[in-house]
Amino acid sequence: MILGFGALVLFLPKGEGATVKRGEKLYMEQCMNCHGKDGKGLGKLIPGLHHAELLQKERLICAIRYGKSGPLEVDGQVYNGQMPPNFTLDDGEIRDIVNYVYAQFAEAPKSLDLPEVQDQLRNCAQANPRLQW
Repeated sequence: MILGFGALVLFLPKGEGATVKRGEKLYMEQCMNCHGKDGKGLGKLIPGLHHAELLQKERLICAIRYGKSGPLEVDGQVYNGQMPPNFTLDDGEIRDIVNYVYAQFAEAPKSLDLPEVQDQLRNCAQANPRLQW
């Protein structure tokens, strides 16, 4: 797994390997306790990050900044926990976490740039001022 991650970083366009590397550190600090080092979550309490519907940029970016509460169905399993919001991360740190998550857990890794993440953060807030999406 480590060799595969290292190879992925080597083949990313210049600059993208750095964002994934920073994202790895942030993921370990901010996300690993609940979603696990391997991204598999905590059984029936917290969903894993290997599910395509959770990796939609709209959901992922909004959840990192604004949290998520209420029922969430993933592959037929209903989760009813709460992901707290994280307003201490800046937009670039959110981009880095998202890029790490995509590099590690997505079937087709992709990389987002900062303006794309910032646009989505604005969309999250405008779409639902109560931020219960």
